[in-house]
Amino acid sequence: YQRRVRGILNAVEGEGPKKRTPKSPGTQLRKLLMAFGLLGFIKFTEGYYMVFITRRRKVAQIGGHIIYKIEDIALTELTAEKSTSSNTEENRYIKYFNSLDFSSNFYF
Repeated sequence: YQRRVRGILNAVEGEGPKKRTPKSPGTQLRKLLMAFGLLGFIKFTEGYYMVFITRRRKVAQIGGHIIYKIEDIALTELTAEKSTSSNTEENRYIKYFNSLDFSSNFYF
């Protein structure tokens, strides 16, 4: 379990599966997209994905707190190296997930 978590954290930091030595400098993060929030994590058959809120719309204000409606999301794969796998089952799940309408009833 700890190895899986460490692998995910390394993927977020942009590192490959190589081991870091105490003398090697850490890598810097690079901007992938502009997001207003993290909706969550999901795993289909191969790897983990992060689901980001990329577009929002203000719909209300309650007690000084703004309520937003999700307009669009982005699915970002969390792997150390880019997968060139042609796993049809994984692609089918991604396609199904991307077809879901998150703009209908999701607020934050």
